[in-house]
Amino acid sequence: MRLGELSVMDIYEAAIKGARIEASGLEGIDEGAERLVKAAATSRIYGVNTLLGELANSGEGGEADPLDMIRMHACGVGEPAPREWVRASLLVRANQLAQGYSGVRSGLLITMINMLNSGISPVVPVLGSVGSSGDLIPLAHIALAVAGEGEAEASGERLPAAEALRRIGLTPFTPNLREALAMINGTSFSAGALAVELVNSFLVAIGSIASTVMIMEAARGSLSPNSIEVNAVKRHKAPLLVAGLLEESLAGSRRVNSSGRVQDPYSIRCSSLVIGAAIDALWWARRNLENEVNSTSDNPVMIGTNFKSTCHFHGQYISISSDLARNAVASLINLEERRSAQLLRREINGSEEYLGRRGGVGFMIMQYTNAGLSGLARQLSTPALVNNVPTSGFQEDVVAMSLNSVYLLRQLNELAFRSIAINLLLSYVALDRDGCGGCGGTGRLLHELIGDRWRDGDVSASIEAVARDLPFILGKFLESRGLTLRGVVEGDRLTNR
Repeated sequence: MRLGELSVMDIYEAAIKGARIEASGLEGIDEGAERLVKAAATSRIYGVNTLLGELANSGEGGEADPLDMIRMHACGVGEPAPREWVRASLLVRANQLAQGYSGVRSGLLITMINMLNSGISPVVPVLGSVGSSGDLIPLAHIALAVAGEGEAEASGERLPAAEALRRIGLTPFTPNLREALAMINGTSFSAGALAVELVNSFLVAIGSIASTVMIMEAARGSLSPNSIEVNAVKRHKAPLLVAGLLEESLAGSRRVNSSGRVQDPYSIRCSSLVIGAAIDALWWARRNLENEVNSTSDNPVMIGTNFKSTCHFHGQYISISSDLARNAVASLINLEERRSAQLLRREINGSEEYLGRRGGVGFMIMQYTNAGLSGLARQLSTPALVNNVPTSGFQEDVVAMSLNSVYLLRQLNELAFRSIAINLLLSYVALDRDGCGGCGGTGRLLHELIGDRWRDGDVSASIEAVARDLPFILGKFLESRGLTLRGVVEGDRLTNR
């Protein structure tokens, strides 16, 4: 792939799968850097010949050592951020700088791309960013590694960044003062992290669809409320995607529509709408994020021959998108918890209370676990955007807390994988009494995939095994329906289902 126009899935595949980036399309970047030098000779330009933050108004010049400025921003704390977040952020920062508004030299972008393609990942503490003025702190740790300082991870080994670069024949990039600021003064870290976690949130939604297939089979639920015909009378798009998947997945099943109930509980009957609303929210967040990663994110920016002060470093769009994604995921965890309670009822499973009396309680306590996950999810879904804490005196008085939001989204995604795993296992237990007799082809596929991970007598290990392998399981589910993960993530771009 090339810099310039990236999708969320492009970023995800580069971060997770190591898709290569072409160091091309950078024409005009060096010309912009030359215009900056000329402009700075006659004008005061923020971060070039002024101090930073509140100090920019002091009247003093910007004679700081570029590397020392980066060092003083690199004060993150906590565990290292996930490697895939850092890789995504490195790509996003290069892409935002490649828009041509920052006045940096092409050598900076080429160094960043070469680090990505060579598998070098800077070590970045995960905590400390307030999202405005950009992700200064985590991006400073990345900038240090690009300049041959700090630490990096390569081939599973954590080592000094200079040594990591030396091993692959890369020369550290030495930034000027403008480039030092441009490397850190943007939304790229929270944007890159959100790209990764949004895709994981889409996997949560797909997992909830697979869970619907299983509970419809186990509870002999009515398909009509989740049909395309019924959902087509509303204008929302994502419920039709869900309904189409459910109709296809349950085709050939002799179990659905056989419960005798007039109406199923909401957690079964309203699946298309509830999951569809979550997917529509994730699509909205994805569109916002793609606009952000394909725009400049810097201050100041070069427009023609002039440099203008901006707020394009502000993480507002990322924070509000991540906050919405967290609510979408939390709502699906709530849905899954209610389903686990329903599956344990004789009226729903058609067999026994709590699916039997094994151990005196049957599978009762699995719902307790899901209730605990659901309670924690509600705590993790409170908005980050409104938790404003001013910085830099009162110059930077409205900040986005965007990375905090993404940090919580990652935790919610992990909870959701486990919550879905619990329901898939409960449905497996209910269906396994008669070997999934009467199930449709997709139900049998999921029954087999879950059964392979059932550890008799070790419920905890079973839940963790399904949660760990959920991306693989869902890949097989989508494949059986002729879909891909990218197809769902970008499903709002399709003219049909």
